[in-house]
Amino acid sequence: MKLTTKRVLDHYLGNFCLFFLSFLVRILGSILRRNHDTLPVDSILILKFQGIGSLAIAAPAIHALRLRCQNSKIIFWGTTSTSLFARESDLFDEIIELNDGGPFRAILSVMAGLYRIYQIKIDWMVDLEVYSKLSVLLGTLTLSRNRAGFAIDSVRLRRFNHTHLVFFNRHQYLGKAYDRLLGLINIDGQPPSFSEAKTHFSKQLKKQFPALMPPEKKYIVINPNAGELSLERRWPLEFFEQLIEMLLVQFRNEYNFIIIGSGEYERNHCEGFNKHSLVTNMVDSLSLSETIRYILHADLLISNDSAPLHLGLLSDVPVIGLFGPTFPEVYVDQNRPLTHIHYGEIYCSPCIHYWDTTPCRGENHCMHSITAEQVCLSCVELLSDKGPTDFKIKYGGGLKDADRYYPGLIYAKDDV
Repeated sequence: MKLTTKRVLDHYLGNFCLFFLSFLVRILGSILRRNHDTLPVDSILILKFQGIGSLAIAAPAIHALRLRCQNSKIIFWGTTSTSLFARESDLFDEIIELNDGGPFRAILSVMAGLYRIYQIKIDWMVDLEVYSKLSVLLGTLTLSRNRAGFAIDSVRLRRFNHTHLVFFNRHQYLGKAYDRLLGLINIDGQPPSFSEAKTHFSKQLKKQFPALMPPEKKYIVINPNAGELSLERRWPLEFFEQLIEMLLVQFRNEYNFIIIGSGEYERNHCEGFNKHSLVTNMVDSLSLSETIRYILHADLLISNDSAPLHLGLLSDVPVIGLFGPTFPEVYVDQNRPLTHIHYGEIYCSPCIHYWDTTPCRGENHCMHSITAEQVCLSCVELLSDKGPTDFKIKYGGGLKDADRYYPGLIYAKDDV
């Protein structure tokens, strides 16, 4: 099922179903008067139906939950893509996969998933989605004793369907939001330690995914893709090629370059990428496990705001993140060392999650404002033994708004 179809269904079908379900939930709630005590916690169901990257951001908080609730069964319910990472992460006792290959398949898969969930009898359901209405619907239909999710103005009906809500702060690091939400489940009475759990999880990942390349071989992983959630997050492909040419000269062919990505669309996007002998185009030829292994043991990761970036941020690998339509402070922990973020900040950025259509109509002028020269300087800093190790955000300056682009006009009609 295409992402646009999912969004249309979520908006119209989700709102329609939630409107009527909210009345039913309130009526049944007043009649049944279920016990919503936080204990016992024998079973926990975590929902995440879209975005491997955001699930990676949530992984340390889930790991902290795993450490706090060692005797609880933690189940994951997600789509084919998110379930793939859920299996690789080794965070869950059971995976329930929702087949989103088409509307009919999705309906049958939801029915099968709910049947399995009813067999388990869930104590806590935690909905990790922020903007989705259908996830609220599915979370409510699990009939879990406690149902937790985010309080946000765009999904107001969530308050009538969930038993516990945590305020979602759009301007704070997303990992903190997941930590607050999952922190509601706390058996031992101790507050969750997100930073310690993140460090512990990072070490565990590196052991779980050993290196594919020999230790003496130096390489840089480059992700020029952005997945289907928002193609506007792509830095121009020609800028990546310029950057590689600069780095080959700067480091005198010292590093190999591994180009990653997944799916036929991304393979076509990167077809004909830099043909240098030290550049290996592995787009759509790696499994998720192999991708993680390349990232975790790289000398440097350079990536758009997408899943590979957030997988890299789980490790101690030096990372350069490229942002434009999304706000970097929300998706990157500013306490992480060896991290340089390049942010193409122009008038209409960030735009994703604030309007259905981006103001630039996909031309992503914000990403064009980040130059290859700027990113090359960050590479030199991070690969230098004497370079600074602190977190940095650098702002793009290669595009003057008045020269090429006057952003902000969503539409103009004469008949309004």
